[in-house]
Amino acid sequence: ANMIFNVILVVTLVQVGYSAPHAGLALATTLSSFMNAMLLLRGLLRDGVFRPEAGWGLYFVRVILAAGLMGTSLWYLAGDWMQWVDYSLAQRLTHLGWLIPAGAAIYFAVLALSGLRFGQFRRPVSG
Repeated sequence: ANMIFNVILVVTLVQVGYSAPHAGLALATTLSSFMNAMLLLRGLLRDGVFRPEAGWGLYFVRVILAAGLMGTSLWYLAGDWMQWVDYSLAQRLTHLGWLIPAGAAIYFAVLALSGLRFGQFRRPVSG
């Protein structure tokens, strides 16, 4: 699947004149990973090995919302990619030095505002 996605995406990006067709390689890897995860989930559900508990749907929506808002914010805050080409190493590191914590803060703030409490990550250990 990854190789098929590679060919399709890179060829398509070259044909439309995209300046970085190698980005299709990363996208192909991502898509094939999602495909692998979905096939594994389907098999686990079919065989009855995994049964989602109540609340997983809402949790999924919260995580997707947080990741989407974080990604959109970082895309906006990062600025024009051509700036990054002109930046010195120190400027790139400085920019990343505040972008990474900003992204994390946005992600966790959205999770908290959506009602997710970090105590929900703890599970009782039986034993």
